[in-house]
Amino acid sequence: GLTEKGVYSLVGSSVRDERNVQHISKRIDPKLLKELNYKDATSFDYDNKYGICINNNVYVLDYNLNEWYQWTDIPASCFLNHDNYLYFGSNEKGLIYRFKKSNDMDLYSNDGKAIDAEWNSKIISVLNGTWQISIDRINFTLKPGHLASADLYIETDRTGRRLLKANITDVNSIRVDLFDFNTFSFDNFTFDLSSFPKSAALKAKEEKKIVYFNLTWKNDRLNEGMGISNISIKWNPVREVRK
Repeated sequence: GLTEKGVYSLVGSSVRDERNVQHISKRIDPKLLKELNYKDATSFDYDNKYGICINNNVYVLDYNLNEWYQWTDIPASCFLNHDNYLYFGSNEKGLIYRFKKSNDMDLYSNDGKAIDAEWNSKIISVLNGTWQISIDRINFTLKPGHLASADLYIETDRTGRRLLKANITDVNSIRVDLFDFNTFSFDNFTFDLSSFPKSAALKAKEEKKIVYFNLTWKNDRLNEGMGISNISIKWNPVREVRK
């Protein structure tokens, strides 16, 4: 359950019929504990996932992966699991909504609007920050879909005054669409029918003499998906960092 100190769960112990309380939200507490109006929070347990909605933000725990992630713009006042679908009611708009499944049409839209998807890497350094490097190439794979694309950005310690506030430099974007009459568009026409992930190798824009950097993949296009995997970075050493 949700408390002012985080989310806690009852877990079994070695003693018969005895239960212990375990703090399970440590990884998201920095964001979760900043939320207000805990008394208005609502939750669900569906498809091996546990979610808590506060202020239109849903914090979701995937039991299988033991990972937390966040859904935004969900004005849920209550949840209902019915006929293998997850519904929620909204007092804010006086409407009932249903979450889509992977085989539903127009999967990647939120009530007719584009979903702002984003994945950020951690702040990366080479050899524990002891070397300056130049990035030559960034390789990754993008999961194909009926419409799928990704914009790749890079942020470094040389593109701004502070590492976490640095300007973001656009690197490139790629598309991996599959042919489907249901989503046919001459703008993105393709005969590709393969469901295998596609590799991309993108050159960075003169990212030289950097120590720290991170990468961001984004997609905010209507009815498009984005799945990133197998990330690798080709770099060259410049010189050892001197104090």
